Amino acid sequence: MSKNAGIAKTRKAYAKRFKITATGKVLRR
Repeated sequence: MSKNAGIAKTRKAYAKRFKITATGKVLRR
């Protein structure tokens, strides 16, 4: 998946599980 397409899906999916930073980056642990 391209980053642009991946980010859109990851944001919604990860938004519930992970916290999104103010910049909009997904935090991975």
